[in-house]
Amino acid sequence: MPKLQVMELWNGRPGFACIFRYYRNQETQGWKPTLTLLSTWDLNPEPRVIEAWEKVAEKHGVPFQLVVDVSTLPPSSVFKCCGSMLHLLELKELILQPTSMCQI
Repeated sequence: MPKLQVMELWNGRPGFACIFRYYRNQETQGWKPTLTLLSTWDLNPEPRVIEAWEKVAEKHGVPFQLVVDVSTLPPSSVFKCCGSMLHLLELKELILQPTSMCQI
């Protein structure tokens, strides 16, 4: 995955939301690789998961260590449907047109 810049896996349903994001962007981060985990529940990635993504970051040949950001999303009452979390995605424009996004 040497050319990978952004990968997002997400899941949402009423009351729950989770985003797993690997992000590496030259303009905003100087290619600094970041692993972000956002969830409405307490989420702690296993060390082997972090190690695997550190290897991906090493393949990019940048002198930065992988940044891991694990955060809890607001209370589950905020997420009334799966579309409630789309505004949190980096790649949201690839899922919906801007007009459709405003309607959610």
